[in-house]
This record gives sequence, C-alpha cells and structure tokens, in this order.
Amino acid sequence: MQNLFSLAISLAAIHFFSKPIRKYAAMFYTAALAFSAGALAYPAFPISSVINDGYLGLSLWIIVMFVGIRNPFKTLSKKVRLVRTQLSIAAFIFTFAHFIHDFILSFELSIATGILSLVVMAPLFATSFEIVRKRFKCSTWKKFHRCAYGAYVLMFMQVILVTGNTVNLLYY
Repeated sequence: MQNLFSLAISLAAIHFFSKPIRKYAAMFYTAALAFSAGALAYPAFPISSVINDGYLGLSLWIIVMFVGIRNPFKTLSKKVRLVRTQLSIAAFIFTFAHFIHDFILSFELSIATGILSLVVMAPLFATSFEIVRKRFKCSTWKKFHRCAYGAYVLMFMQVILVTGNTVNLLYY
C-alpha cells in the first residue's frame, strides 16, 4: 500500500509544484537530501518508512520512466516532462538513502541487483545536473543516458526477488 501512496503523493506534488521544482531545483535537491537524512536518523518518523523502504525513490523512477509513453493525461505528462531531470536526481537521492538503510547490512542476489542498478545510475545522476550536461554533446548525452533502461531492468529484478507479496508484485 505504501507503494501506491508514494506514487499518488508524488504525482500530486508534481501536478501542483512542477514550476517551483524546476525554478528552485537546488532547494528541491536540498529538501530531498534533508528528508533522506531525516528518514535515516529518525526511522520512527511517519515518512521514514516510505523513504527507507525505497517506495519514494521507486515511485519517482516509475514516473520518470513512463513519462515518455503516450498517455491520456497530457496535462500531467507535460508537467512531469518539465521536471524530469529534477525528479531523476531526487529519485537517486531517495534510492541512495534506501541503499544505506537496507542494503549495507546483507549481501544476497536481490541486494546485488539493487546495488548494481545503483552503480549504473550513479554516473547518470552525476551527468543529470545542468552544469555537467552542458559539457556533453546532446547526442552523446542521450546515448549515455540510455543506460538508465538497464538500471530499470535491474531495479525490477530486485523488486521481484525481494517482493513476496502478490499484490505488490502485480503493482510493479
């Protein structure tokens, strides 16, 4: 249920705050870092489980990945496209918090696929900032960022290996 909750909240936030997210991207990243650090420091805080269990990061990855697909929600899709870069960066931040919370303690196949997807996403995260992106040719940057689809496959494999709940598996 947390997965649907975080997806719904993320979509609502994007719908209402897409322009401020884009305009104040640095503040958005700082807030993502603060929430992630707070979730790690205070696991009893209500939003902590959504971040520490990876639901918020995954929700943002899902939104970023599916925004390119033609859909009937044109208004929302335009708003997501407007902040796709910022969402990707925030998704990485939240996913890294999830990594720190869960993955550092054990190494299993599911953990390995999660770590590998994070390793693939790290250079993509670094090159998503506008100041770095300007140093690439557009075609080179796009080709490089196609690696994200491989990371999405690894994330999906990790979810399949970790999820024992049929409802969650159907959602993913």
